[in-house]
Amino acid sequence: MAYKMFERIPDGAELYTFEGEKICIIRLISDQGGQGDVYRVSWRGKEFALKWYNKNEKDVVGGAQYSLITRLRNMPNPNPRLFVWPLAIVTETGKPDKNQLFGYIMRLIPDGYFEMKHFLRSDEDRKQKKFDTFHAMIWAGMHIVTAVRALHLTGLSYKDLNPGNIAIHPSTGHIQMIDCDNISADGDPCTVSGTRGYMAPEIVRSRFRETPNIQTDQFSLAIILFRLFYMDHPMEGKRWEQYPLVNDDVEDELYSIHPVYNMSSRDESNRPTKDYAPNVMTRMAMLPTVLMEGFEKTFVNGIDHVMGRTPENEWLQFLGMARDQLVFLDPKLAADRVVRFARKQTVPNGCLRLTLGRGVKHELALYPLQSIFKDVISGNGEDYETRVGRVSVFRGSLVIQNCSGQVWKVFQPKTREIEAVADGQWFLVMPGTQILFDEKHNIVGKVDDPCA
Repeated sequence: MAYKMFERIPDGAELYTFEGEKICIIRLISDQGGQGDVYRVSWRGKEFALKWYNKNEKDVVGGAQYSLITRLRNMPNPNPRLFVWPLAIVTETGKPDKNQLFGYIMRLIPDGYFEMKHFLRSDEDRKQKKFDTFHAMIWAGMHIVTAVRALHLTGLSYKDLNPGNIAIHPSTGHIQMIDCDNISADGDPCTVSGTRGYMAPEIVRSRFRETPNIQTDQFSLAIILFRLFYMDHPMEGKRWEQYPLVNDDVEDELYSIHPVYNMSSRDESNRPTKDYAPNVMTRMAMLPTVLMEGFEKTFVNGIDHVMGRTPENEWLQFLGMARDQLVFLDPKLAADRVVRFARKQTVPNGCLRLTLGRGVKHELALYPLQSIFKDVISGNGEDYETRVGRVSVFRGSLVIQNCSGQVWKVFQPKTREIEAVADGQWFLVMPGTQILFDEKHNIVGKVDDPCA
């Protein structure tokens, strides 16, 4: 039989890859997608997911979407840990006969992950998901940025970056980039313009003649991050109250044609209200203020000037600074808080500050259970997951263990001596301690008491 548009494939049915391998339908996972249905299938003795295109007459073998998937299938996955990439193309017969329905196989999303859209639901919604800690939230942001950066470094762009493309683990902040079937190189044929509310202004302003690219991805990425941290949309606020009926034209006007960032330093006309973006102010009081620098750059400077948008490497710097202003408050790592050094009431008892950098200062809260990551001392945002030091307490004093594999030189103010600290060794830290992490590049961290 030849499957038709909108028809569900029955459990147990068999399809074939172009290599002649049989796959068996186990069950339907979702029929809510705009392009097709998703099934759990058996292939090569393991379980995978199958996206089956059955909702658009143009999405058949030989069509633009088919050509795009074929190219993607032959490209290397830019980051196999983060991207759920097409593995094989499937049809009913296993042959690329024109105009028949097709789909592609991908790995299943691991248990415990939820689409980002569930984190954006209201507090009254039972389906709402929340991060277990602020750390998990920041880690999710860093992983998303890393995935988008990996894609852009290969010359590809996502084209339709929105919360439906991202699955997140609420405890760890690990992510999976899903729905990768619109990814292509800039300038290649593109089957989408993006999702309303996430599209860059220039796409809507061009009446959709301009196609998405790396620069439009950077705008969409900033909206994703803003909503990840503050829940609401950065362009929603007081101006929306002027429109009693919000339709597509109004959304295009306020999201894209004449958008005003609700926390802009230059324009206060669209500040958050109790009805529009009600969560922004509350969450801003809870999260590190350094995050706002990236949003200001993109949503103020980058509205009309695409090169003014915050690139991924800068986002990793901002997010690394935010991560290092978080401290855990219990040994099970179940509760944490933000330390704002300018507000002494947020600094826990015994917390010290480690400062690195000559121009832009990177401040790290030294507190038990804190980690020092390699990006802090290498300046390379890609090193954000490699731990080179950890903080603990010994006899009432803070101590740091060198986990870097290198020798650090530490100046102690009490003895006025410099000691060499080998990998694996611990050393005492106090106000006045200085740590030479990298002698070749003169990377020095200085410790002080932020409450003194």
